[in-house]
Amino acid sequence: MKKLMTYITLCLSVISCSNLDECVHQTELKLAVDASDEVKIAQLLDEGSEINDPIGCDNFLSLESAVMNNDMDLFKFLIDHGAVANYRVYIAAGKSQNPEFNKILESSSCSLRSPKVQCKK
Repeated sequence: MKKLMTYITLCLSVISCSNLDECVHQTELKLAVDASDEVKIAQLLDEGSEINDPIGCDNFLSLESAVMNNDMDLFKFLIDHGAVANYRVYIAAGKSQNPEFNKILESSSCSLRSPKVQCKK
């Protein structure tokens, strides 16, 4: 059943994308984020997936998914690999029962993505 749901998710995502290669990478990224598979995430980023683009059919951001899954390790991993928090991530963190997400966001030098914000490494 899980394989069927994964296949359906992949098919629906591909149908809704204008760029097939980008869509497949973003759907694979969604599956890797949901599985907390840091090795696969790093591989997909090396292959051109964009960490700050919405992923999968639900269009969540990678960081947003990590917060919703209460996955602090993945959240830190994504930030270390260039993920940037926007208002949706802050909303998810505010609804989370884990205050650590907000603490990390407050200390992050790459928060609230906008054209005027420059991230400091």
